[in-house]
Amino acid sequence: MDNVKFVNELYEAFKRGDLPYILERFGDLQNSGVAADAGKRAPWHFPLLGRGAVGKYFEALMGALEPIRLEARDLAVSGEWVYATLTQEWKVRASGKLLVMKDGAHRFRIRDGKVIEWRAFEDTALSCEALGL
Repeated sequence: MDNVKFVNELYEAFKRGDLPYILERFGDLQNSGVAADAGKRAPWHFPLLGRGAVGKYFEALMGALEPIRLEARDLAVSGEWVYATLTQEWKVRASGKLLVMKDGAHRFRIRDGKVIEWRAFEDTALSCEALGL
């Protein structure tokens, strides 16, 4: 399968709330997680290692935030790597505050039909501020 199509299908699954579809397409992760600064961290800002880490990531993310909008654009591919620029809108579950993240990025490494490496780049200070951390 074309890697850009593969990643687009992951985003579509997320939009429809189909986490089992997403989890099936992740392998044994290495060097993955949110690229957070060394200061405060949101609950989903932790290293993702191994297959079980993806479920823990979504549990932490969805426990804190309710998804409103996810727009992936500017997808680019180079061999096993796919890059996407994102705009995301979330509602903070604890406060109802709106968190808008523009121009974030995801980097996927895909091998044999599985994501083996994934990295998210976001404004971690903005995320922590929205959560009141």
